[in-house]
Amino acid sequence: MGDLISRYCSQVEHCVQNADAKDEKAVIDGVARIVIEAVRDPNLFVFGELLETNGVRLISKRDEFKTLVGLLELFAFGVYRDYEQQTAKFASLMNSTLVSKLRKLTILSLAASTKELEYGSIFSAVGLKDVRELEDLLIDCIYQGLLRAKLDPQKQLVHVEYSACRDVPDQHIQEMINAIQVWQSRASQGITALDNQAKTISIAQREEE
Repeated sequence: MGDLISRYCSQVEHCVQNADAKDEKAVIDGVARIVIEAVRDPNLFVFGELLETNGVRLISKRDEFKTLVGLLELFAFGVYRDYEQQTAKFASLMNSTLVSKLRKLTILSLAASTKELEYGSIFSAVGLKDVRELEDLLIDCIYQGLLRAKLDPQKQLVHVEYSACRDVPDQHIQEMINAIQVWQSRASQGITALDNQAKTISIAQREEE
């Protein structure tokens, strides 16, 4: 799965290099094409680095490109329900293939928080009702390497072993850092408690001797 993520990152870097052209006119003319190509690329599922380029930052300040940049942000951080709330805004840019891709990204977001997904929760999240359509979507995710999972049609469950990572908004990074620091603190306290317990046991054993 590392190769999959590396391939995505290399494709993003290619987009970044094109968007970072020094000539402003070339950037303005080229960024729209790069963004559309990136979103439409069937093998590309990470977009954060492209959003950070000077070119995308430049066009984000121009009204005529705000919808296009919004589309890139949707695929970087959003889920299907976000799209449902603004279908009119993206009507000229979206098609059935992109809707399917956004549904796959939504599944990745779900899989990041739990390793056992119920069909019912996925139905609600991706806006589908037909079991066959949902299972086809999940199988596509597995074949593309986005998920390593087992489907249980009888119990209508998906057992997730691995899911590809999505981009993380800047405002969530500090939250992740705080969570890691809390975990480290608790782990350190646990190790100290075990050490103290081991010392107590060792002293007791020596006294018995």
